Amino acid sequence: MPEKIVSKALYYIPVRLSSPLCISNGSSNVTDTDVLRDRNGIPFVPGSSLAGAFRSYCKDIYPEIDEKLFSDKRLSPLCISDLTFDERTVTTSIRDGVQLEDRIAKDGSKYDYEVIDAGARGAFRLELTRRENDRYDEFIEKLLAGVNNGDISFGYKKNRGLGQFRLENIGVKFFDFEKGKNTVAAWLDFNQDNSSEYESLELKETSDPEKLRYITIREPLALPGGVCIRRYSAQLGEADYSQLTIRSKSGKEEAVVPGSSWSGAFRSGASRILKQLYKELKPEWTYKKIIEAADNIIQEAFGDVKTGQSKIRISESVIKGAEPKIRTRLKVDRFTGSGVEGALFTERSFYGGKTQLEIKIANENKWMVGLIILVLKDLELGYLPVGGGASIGRGFFQPSGERTIDSGIRESEYRLALLQKIKDDIKDEH
Repeated sequence: MPEKIVSKALYYIPVRLSSPLCISNGSSNVTDTDVLRDRNGIPFVPGSSLAGAFRSYCKDIYPEIDEKLFSDKRLSPLCISDLTFDERTVTTSIRDGVQLEDRIAKDGSKYDYEVIDAGARGAFRLELTRRENDRYDEFIEKLLAGVNNGDISFGYKKNRGLGQFRLENIGVKFFDFEKGKNTVAAWLDFNQDNSSEYESLELKETSDPEKLRYITIREPLALPGGVCIRRYSAQLGEADYSQLTIRSKSGKEEAVVPGSSWSGAFRSGASRILKQLYKELKPEWTYKKIIEAADNIIQEAFGDVKTGQSKIRISESVIKGAEPKIRTRLKVDRFTGSGVEGALFTERSFYGGKTQLEIKIANENKWMVGLIILVLKDLELGYLPVGGGASIGRGFFQPSGERTIDSGIRESEYRLALLQKIKDDIKDEH
């Protein structure tokens, strides 16, 4: 006989998007990947998407929560509503992407996708049913804390900086049915959409190193020159190419380096470093074998169709204090040295400013941290540009502060872990 229900807990969770979000509707009417909308045309996030992200997090960090809240053996005690947005705060934009190989775009690989811009506000609700001998309240708080500290992201390109939420003024209301029928009536009459009827809930940040899903690297950077992560335009009076931007809370336009651009540059830099390491450790190997060995490690770290999603998450970086400039350029024929007819174009780039690069790496993959540290060294020394225009000095960053790694482990230990990973792969070859 099923255990009786003894209480209900209702959570009202206001959300602000701290990075753009893309929850696809599976169609490509406007872009290759359109945002999911309701019948009134307002974007929303279905409860199933929220539940999938929560369950993935639980399986990795809190398997005991996964067993209690998301078990396949019985009805889940947790109900999750859709996340709906305040229409007044929602704007959408279109972003371009392209697949690169050795920093060169592949033919026919350009694509675009629609995102809900950062700053949009909305809310979703949770309803937790507790039966006799069950206690789940602390589980919910751990899940919500995982969202707030960036360990749980949602939707498309979540490993490249999209889909990060900030939870604000969370409310909770408990109903203890063991106190009598009046409590059941109060639950039935309760207006779940009225935020003022909830009690405030303060979340505790995760401090247990064993429960960290990711090792977080933070690198303060300065932009001494310019940067141009291209957004294409066909509007009269606008530049042909313009740096990707977002609007700050104050409404100011700010340049942004998306996680996908960082990832493309880091993937290229990591490949070059790995090839050099394999060459030094196994000088008798052919160049083809070195490339294959390096590519296997790259795929394991940055993901592909065979190895699954990337284990390295790179957030978007907003460049504070950068100033826009419009310049007219002309494509030059490399053979004759003269201008190409009809190839005059204008571009809008941003110059100067500071930013912070944040990278999260799955806690169990310490050798990946070692690899990223080596790539960051190349970035600091000016060997690794980001975005377009590298041949004319664009996209070069330099350190503006001390790098931090939240695990407390010395960087040398991570580099040794990378070296050991390569040696183990070489041993497996034999």
